[in-house]
Amino acid sequence: QSSFSTTTLRGTLPAGWDAELYRNGQLIAFQEERGDGRYEFADVELYYGRNEFEIVLYGPQGQIRRERADFPVGREVIEPGKTYYWAGILQDDRDLIDLRPANARRGTGAWRWGVGVERGLDKRTSVALGAHSLVLGGRRRDYLETTLWRSVGPMQLELSGAHQFGGGAAAQLNTLGRLGSINLGARAVWAQGDFASEFVREDLAYRVGFTVDTSLKLGKFSLPLQGSFDRSRLDDGTNLTEWLVATSVGVRNLALTAQLEHKAERNDGTFSDRERTRLRLLANSRLFGLRVRGSASFELSGRDRGLQTVRLAAEKGLDEFSDIAADAEYDVASRDTRFSLGYSRRFKRFALRADANYSSRGAFGGNLALSFSFGPNPAGGGIRFSNEKLARNGQAMVTVFRDDDGDGRRSPGEEMLKDVYVEAGLRTTDAVTDESGRAIVDGLKPFVPVLVGVDEGSLDDPYLTPSTKGIVVVPRPGVAATIEIPIGASGEVEGVIHSVSGVELGGVTLELIDRRGAVVATTISEFDGFFLFERVAYGTYRLRVASEAARTLQVRQALDRSVEIGRDADIARLGVIRLQPGSTNVARAPAPAVSAPD
Repeated sequence: QSSFSTTTLRGTLPAGWDAELYRNGQLIAFQEERGDGRYEFADVELYYGRNEFEIVLYGPQGQIRRERADFPVGREVIEPGKTYYWAGILQDDRDLIDLRPANARRGTGAWRWGVGVERGLDKRTSVALGAHSLVLGGRRRDYLETTLWRSVGPMQLELSGAHQFGGGAAAQLNTLGRLGSINLGARAVWAQGDFASEFVREDLAYRVGFTVDTSLKLGKFSLPLQGSFDRSRLDDGTNLTEWLVATSVGVRNLALTAQLEHKAERNDGTFSDRERTRLRLLANSRLFGLRVRGSASFELSGRDRGLQTVRLAAEKGLDEFSDIAADAEYDVASRDTRFSLGYSRRFKRFALRADANYSSRGAFGGNLALSFSFGPNPAGGGIRFSNEKLARNGQAMVTVFRDDDGDGRRSPGEEMLKDVYVEAGLRTTDAVTDESGRAIVDGLKPFVPVLVGVDEGSLDDPYLTPSTKGIVVVPRPGVAATIEIPIGASGEVEGVIHSVSGVELGGVTLELIDRRGAVVATTISEFDGFFLFERVAYGTYRLRVASEAARTLQVRQALDRSVEIGRDADIARLGVIRLQPGSTNVARAPAPAVSAPD
């Protein structure tokens, strides 16, 4: 079974953070820190047309990060005339490193594999064929599958079939569509013989169901509603019925979610004791610098009718590197109240977390967790340790050196600069160059271009300046990009501008041009015509009047002055420069074309 009508969203969730999931602007789920540094929203329903997901991550100090993903469903996603191939193999439930005895390890470690091919037939149709093999229920099972996708008006259909060698067969129909502002979905599965998979239970005869999603307009207020219904029949004649209704409301910094769920089992015309209706309420907010979250569960039918569990959790960031969290939960059935208190601290090479818990029934416990990543050290070889997820994020190994000859390349004898802060994008990182002039920047988002440069304020010599504003890299997970940033000595360029008639002229915009024709500095002359370019890197430049100023003054843009800044002459005094009349070399916008009608 392919994930036609659902998707799973995963990502990195740092210690002390939590995540909220929005679909088309509506809150549909949230997740607290799980201890593994990840968030995962599984089996999220997709709608026909637009499916814009936003994961909002909240940090302990009020930080907010947003990650977006788009999953359009419809004819625009089918590519006619193109063929895709895929293949994969992995070992199930086997840890790379497991310190427990062999008889205490989890899972079978069995191998699974799959291959497939998909072809777009036209703008509305595509077909796929695949083969799979895995171990399920203690025995190996091999499958052959085929799938047909077709869009019909405002609806997308998927028809698939699977044959299990030595077993039975199954067929599945999925549809997604939109009627006005209502998203609709329907699904059906039939199975026969000894067919079983990770998606179809072994005793299933058939399952049918539908989903619906819409928003009710109540004046200026919009109330989102989601609902689903499923009916299954097992081989022994048992009928299973499930339905779910959910809504969520966001008011300022308060988010509320409610879910009403019903499950029933019927056999021989009677309902069993497994019938139940449950209401879940979720709320989260930020109050007085605390991230507060609450939940409650109610049974609305059966012998256990009433409140079942209630939970309240609060988190507070103590500083940039540590936070504290408290949690209280009451279980009505066991009449047990559990309390927990946790503290986490992030260091450069690892993170520590300590938790203590107590139960009103007399039990207590504690937990101490150490987490870190390790991998190759690109700065000096060997192994390095970090509290960042090295295999999931990008890194950059930055070398900062003094470029004495101004060629932009590191030459023998040129000094490496230490204690220089490295920047990535709009943030100053905690990476500082060491004695060898090297620093490693961690935590770069994979496949997103970022400008890596240095903080000029961290250079101890005010006459030193970066030869470039930075270098754009596209980080790859687990791979350190190598960057060299030359720092050149700088000087000054000064002079006085006179008008065509020889009068001191203020307010003139002047530009300094390097050998490549790029503008490296801009300044405006003072009231007495004096101008000054500061922190100009060593090199050869030309001086010119900015195009708009030259056009306004009706003077030539180019000035017959070459500027040389170097170790022997770090201040270029140009004296009086008199503007020349004429505007033939001033770039002008092209005149609009005029043509006569045919």
